[in-house]
This record gives sequence, structure tokens and C-alpha cells, in this order.
Amino acid sequence: MTNAVRMMNESGAEAVKLQGGRKMFDIIGAVADAGVPVMSHVGLLPHYVHRFGGFKMQGRMAEDVLKIVDNARAIEEAGAVGLEIEAMPYEVGKAVDEAVGTFIFSIGAGSAGTCQLLNGYDLIGAFDTFKPKFAKRYGNIAEIATEAFAEYAEEVRAGLFPDEDHSYRMKPEEAAKFAEALIERTVMPTAADGGR
Repeated sequence: MTNAVRMMNESGAEAVKLQGGRKMFDIIGAVADAGVPVMSHVGLLPHYVHRFGGFKMQGRMAEDVLKIVDNARAIEEAGAVGLEIEAMPYEVGKAVDEAVGTFIFSIGAGSAGTCQLLNGYDLIGAFDTFKPKFAKRYGNIAEIATEAFAEYAEEVRAGLFPDEDHSYRMKPEEAAKFAEALIERTVMPTAADGGR
């Protein structure tokens, strides 16, 4: 609760997000009771992805769906202002949407929920090592970035970058003054001036 209040005060955030449902009921409730708007999350929980054996769809079995819906209800009962539903069949997302009256972000739960969410990195194709099934890439920034870095490295190794167009220059008269001052400073000191 103390950390949530501190985050709100110091970060300018408008809410905090605590992943989990029924097991987080007391914590969500305490933070909400302290006046901090709380969001939560059901379905695939990225903070606990290793418990699921990776980024896998949730809600395959009827028993799992009942747990997801129960977790969503617990989140709402605890006082959260909204929740996220992630990586589940549309039917499961719709069941959650119908079970609670709170605001719902949907990511990979079909068209269920109040609004759609898509990670910006997935949307622009910022990396190509992993793409969730529900992510649609509207661009391929990873390919463009890889090509740009490769071209940069090649030009640096070949001595083509930085070139004159991409370098700062001194005014000729200031460069001459600098060169003269540098010569004067590099003249070897004599015993007469104390070797300084």
C-alpha cells in the first residue's frame, strides 16, 4: 500500500496495476481503500509467465474458465477500477466481460471488453524473436533497425562515417589560433622557468 501511494505521488501515474485475482484480493482491496485506483489482470499474466510454461493461451478447459471469471469478480469486489483480459478464447473474454461491470482492456481475447490493447512493440514489429498469436504487426521496425545498424557498423569500419557532412568544424581563424596555442604549450620547458 505504501509503495502504491508513493508510486502515485512520485511518478504521476493515474493508477497502479497489480496482476492477479482472488489471491491478490486483500492487497487490491487495501490499495483501493487507500484511495489509489487499481487495475488488475486475468488470463495470461506476463509477470507470472513461467508458471504457465511460457506465453500460452489461458482458458482452454471449462474449469479454467470458471477460475478466470472468479478472479475477475474478485478483482472487481476488491475495488479495482478495471482489469485486463489476456490471451484467452473470445468466449472466455466475453464471459469475463459479462460477469463484471468494471472497465476491461482486451489483449488477445477477441473483441470482448471495453477497449482493445496491443503492445506497441508488437504493433510496429520492433523485434522478431517472438510474436504472440493475437499480435498483428502493422510494420517491421526490427528489419529496418537491423539493416540500419548493419549499415552504420559497415561505414564506421570502412572509415566512411562520420564524414565531413556529419562532423562539426571550427572557423578557420579559430582553428589557426588553436594550432598556434597548442604549439606554444607543447614547447619543452627549460630549467630557467623551473621545469614547468
